[in-house]
Amino acid sequence: MTVYDYKIVDAYSLTHVWWGTLYGYVFSPITIESLSWEWGFCVAMAIAVLWEVFENNKSVIEKWWKPIGFKYSQDSWLNMIGDCLSSSAGYVTVYAFEDSYETVLIISSCVGVLTLFYCHFVRPQHKATQLKLQDYFDDPEGDGRCGCDFRV
Repeated sequence: MTVYDYKIVDAYSLTHVWWGTLYGYVFSPITIESLSWEWGFCVAMAIAVLWEVFENNKSVIEKWWKPIGFKYSQDSWLNMIGDCLSSSAGYVTVYAFEDSYETVLIISSCVGVLTLFYCHFVRPQHKATQLKLQDYFDDPEGDGRCGCDFRV
C-alpha cells in the first residue's frame, strides 16, 4: 500500500521553518554583505526545492522511512509546496526580525529540535502501535473476519 502525505502542513513543517531561519541567516546581508535579501531568498528556496526532490527519492525513503516502520512512499506535491512555503516563512521571519535574528535562530532551533525529537522518537512509537492495531483488525485471510477470532 502506498501512503502519501497529502497535507500542506504536517508535523515536519516546523522543521522546515527552522531550516528557513537558518537559510535566512546564512544567505542574507547579515552574513554576506554583497547578497541582497531577495537573492538570498532565491538561493534559500532553490535549496529547499532541491531538498524536497532529494528527500522524496526512493532510495532515501528506503533508508530513512522504512527502518522505522512507516508505510510511506513519498510526499504529495501539495506537501512539498507546503514544506517550501514553511522554509520561506522561516527566511522571511529572519528578515522581519533582522535586529534580533539571534533570538529568532535560538527559538526556531529549539522548536526544530523538539519537533525532530517528537517526529523520530515519540510519534514512531505511536505510529507503530497504530500499525499493529491496524494489522490486527485487517482481514488477512480475505474471509470477512479480522485477524483475530472473536468466536465464543
